[in-house]
Amino acid sequence: MLEIELNELPELMHKGKISRNQALNYLAEFIFRNYPIFGLHKYDEDFREEIILDFLEKGGIVIDSYNKSIGNFFPYFYSQVTSMISKNLKKRARRSIDEFTTIHEEYKKILMNKNKYEAYKPLLCADVTPPYARKMVSVEDLRSALQGYTSKRDKVLIILILKYVLYFDEKSLYSISKSLGLNYSIIMEGRRFCKNSLKNKIEKRKSLAESRNKSYFYKNRYQTQINYYSQFQEGFDPSKIELLQKYQHHSHAWLTKNHQLEHQTSHLVTSNALIASLLGICERQVRYYLSCADNYKNLFKDL
Repeated sequence: MLEIELNELPELMHKGKISRNQALNYLAEFIFRNYPIFGLHKYDEDFREEIILDFLEKGGIVIDSYNKSIGNFFPYFYSQVTSMISKNLKKRARRSIDEFTTIHEEYKKILMNKNKYEAYKPLLCADVTPPYARKMVSVEDLRSALQGYTSKRDKVLIILILKYVLYFDEKSLYSISKSLGLNYSIIMEGRRFCKNSLKNKIEKRKSLAESRNKSYFYKNRYQTQINYYSQFQEGFDPSKIELLQKYQHHSHAWLTKNHQLEHQTSHLVTSNALIASLLGICERQVRYYLSCADNYKNLFKDL
C-alpha cells in the first residue's frame, strides 16, 4: 500500500466510496503489514497485536478527528499510532513497577516477621489440653467482695488495678494479689468486667491502628514507585505527579492517625463511674483515691 493511497482515504470516505469501518480495517491492516515503519519491530508479537487491537477500538475517533487543513492524512495517522505506542509502553512500565513494588514490599514484610516463623516440630502435635475455664462471678458477688476491702491502701490499689486494666497482665496481678493479700479470683473478675466495658474503645483503636498501618504501607509503596520511576523519567510527567499526590496523601494520613493513636492511649482506661458502682462509693472518692496513688508507688516497685 502506498502513502498516496492512505492520503486519499478521507476523500474516499467523504465521497462514500468506502465506509468508516472499511477505512478502519484498511488502516489496521497497514499497521499489521508495515509495522517496522512505526518502530514496532523492536517489540514482540504480543505488543504489536495489542497496538492493533487498541487502534481498532479507538481508530474511529482518529479518523473522525482528522482535518485536512492540518496537512496530509498519512503524517497525522503516523503520529496517532506512535502516540498509542508511547501510551501502551507507559502502561507496561507502570504495571511492571506496580508488580516490582508489590513483590518488594511483601519480601520486606517477610524479612521483618521472619522471627515469627518456626520450623515444624513433632512436639507441637502433642495432646492439646483444654484452656483453663475461670469460674464466673456474678456482678452482685463481685460488688460485695470488692466492697469488703475497707482500708485506704486496699481501695487505692484496687482502684488503680481496675482503672488501668489494660496495663496489668495476669502474671503481674497474681504477684500483686499474693504480696498484698488480695483475693486473686476477685481481682481477675473485676479486671474482666472492666475490660469488657472498654471493648468498643479497643475495637475502635484496633481499626484505627489497621488503617494507620495501611497508610504506612501505601506511603512506602508510592515512595518506592517514585524512586524507581525517577530512574527512567525526568522532567514533568502526569504519572509522576499523580504518584507524588498519592504519596503526600498517605503520608499525611499516616502522621494524623499516629497522632490520634497517641492521643487515644490516655482514654483506654475504665471510667470512674463504673469503678464507683463496683466499690459502692461516689466518683469524687474515686478521684481522691487516684490522687493518693502516688504515695503507694513504692509498693509496686518492690513487687
